Amino acid sequence: MAALDMQSLKQYVTGGSRSVPAGTVLLDVTHNLLQRRFVEIPFSLTASISSIKAEIYSMTGSVESHMRLLLNGSIEMREEDNKLLGEYGAKTGDYLHVIDEDPFSSARGGALDDVSQVKKFELSEAEYDRRENTYRAYKKRMLAENPNWKSKFQLDAEARREQERAAKRAAGLLTDEPWESPGSIRGRIQVGQRCLCQPGDRRGTVRYVGVVPEIPNYDVIGQPKDDEAQAEGEGEGEDNAASASAPAASAASAAAAAAPPPVDPNDAPAPIRGECLWIGVQFDEPQGKHDGMVRGKRYFQTPPKCAAFLKPSAVKTGDYPEEDPFASSDEEEEEEQKKDETPAATPANKDVYEEL
Repeated sequence: MAALDMQSLKQYVTGGSRSVPAGTVLLDVTHNLLQRRFVEIPFSLTASISSIKAEIYSMTGSVESHMRLLLNGSIEMREEDNKLLGEYGAKTGDYLHVIDEDPFSSARGGALDDVSQVKKFELSEAEYDRRENTYRAYKKRMLAENPNWKSKFQLDAEARREQERAAKRAAGLLTDEPWESPGSIRGRIQVGQRCLCQPGDRRGTVRYVGVVPEIPNYDVIGQPKDDEAQAEGEGEGEDNAASASAPAASAASAAAAAAPPPVDPNDAPAPIRGECLWIGVQFDEPQGKHDGMVRGKRYFQTPPKCAAFLKPSAVKTGDYPEEDPFASSDEEEEEEQKKDETPAATPANKDVYEEL
């Protein structure tokens, strides 16, 4: 950009030029070894070239004896000419280009302005774990005293989330999940089974059934009292262990064999009152939220965007083979007839099928 255009741009941006004393000009300074551009440096028109070099030395570190000055990159200003800055026709908006010819200049190789060369402080995970005055150490102490401890940020986030859910519920955009005992859920939904998921009639394979502490619990209605839930849970614990160890159907096993091994259902924590079971699903197509990892914890492995955790009511297991994208229209009609009627996702009920 020409000097005149640059000056016009500066005036437009700043709303006018800087007021400078008479006999002074504002010059930019560039350097052949530095990326930085020094903007609007005031110089006296009566300044000698040697005094200008001395001032530039204080700015760039280039030694005067190895420095060449070019006005606007073309007019060389030499000390032996015994001229002042004004005699070269310098005016505000021009620039001085500095050429540092010192082979041992400290500016060579980006040593003065390349921050990537600066040695940065690094702390390994092991060293950080050994420190006692960190948030990580504080969190460990709090969780050791109370396994249910939550930080202020977590509590604030949960409060905001609850306010949002209450507002949706009041507007009729969110309904509570019908109560279903953990034993019933594990009985009808098992790892390795094929499933149809709402919204969207998405097909996939169940990869996980259990509690996911990293996901907020959903609200349920019709949940029994503490004594009833405890009695029911005691009877279901044995059934859950048996169902978790039972082999899946041959068709489901064949579909699961091609996928990464899921988390052992026996490792899933048993739900307690107030906690909810989530169904981890691997979709046949990239129609999910993630790849089986939630907030740094791996539950199962899928390709990107092929996994999600859904409420039990949004998952229906059965004979739902992977769809052939090249199937004929007749076959598609037959597949549609096999599907049970399920409510479509509308603005009024799409949040019912909450997934993460």
